[in-house]
Amino acid sequence: MSALPILELPILVLMKILRIIDVETVIPISLCSRKMYHLVKTFRDKSDTLRLKIDGIDLRVQLATPDGNYHEVEVVAGTSETAEWVKIDGHLVPIDRSRKHHGWNTYWDDKVKGMQSIMEYLSDLLSK
Repeated sequence: MSALPILELPILVLMKILRIIDVETVIPISLCSRKMYHLVKTFRDKSDTLRLKIDGIDLRVQLATPDGNYHEVEVVAGTSETAEWVKIDGHLVPIDRSRKHHGWNTYWDDKVKGMQSIMEYLSDLLSK
């Protein structure tokens, strides 16, 4: 089965898709390309108030929805053999995603810079 060429869809169809997908899906889709990032930022459903919770000790960010669901991004030192590489806030970063645990690990040489980059990326993407 081949992948759906989402960027080739008419803009009205794409807008409807981006308005109905959940936060767990919005973030990974936004990492696909700069074009997808801008489309997600422009057309995602902004009616729900999302909250970013920062844990500076464990270096993780939780994105909480009004209904109590959350998506977690953790900043980890080192790398992973199973990680895929994405661009986050101008940095090429390995990530491991887990639907089971509602989040993903990002691997950085400098964890403080990683935390800052994750916060800037999510804040910009999810701002109204």
